[in-house]
Amino acid sequence: MRKLIFLITVIILFSCSEKKEYIHNILNLKDDISLNDNSIFEISNNNILERYGKPINISTSEYECGSYSNETQNVLFEIIHYSGFELIGSKKSFYSLHNIDFKTLPKNKIFKINNIILNEEMTRENIIKGFEKKYDFQKYDNSLVFPTNSDFQLVLEFRNNKLYKCYLNESC
Repeated sequence: MRKLIFLITVIILFSCSEKKEYIHNILNLKDDISLNDNSIFEISNNNILERYGKPINISTSEYECGSYSNETQNVLFEIIHYSGFELIGSKKSFYSLHNIDFKTLPKNKIFKINNIILNEEMTRENIIKGFEKKYDFQKYDNSLVFPTNSDFQLVLEFRNNKLYKCYLNESC
């Protein structure tokens, strides 16, 4: 009987002292996400034309707060518009992907997260299944929100259960 009590006590002590290690994997903007196998974060002004060609047009950003606020940073930020995607940044710093519209993204522009190609045919369920063991993310009715290694979150939006849009979101 003493051996049984001792054994139960040891089992209880080990089960109470066992620490579960939770791995919280977040997206690394520079390493995990790419457009045509190029990082979408911290793109040099010199590389934009070489990587993506001549833009449709360029406009100034009008954000009132956050990383791309003209007033906060005392820098003029611009949005470079291409068919299906936009870059945001300044000539004094770097550019980053601003958003992607998968309906208008040309077929020769390949967007990947961790080497998985995302396009307008991807369903919400496919993306959840492909990433749920690799990354933490929040599920909403029409979007998935991935925390990243910066102040931004990567947001994937869906229409009729198909991938529609991707953008970086920053809370002010």
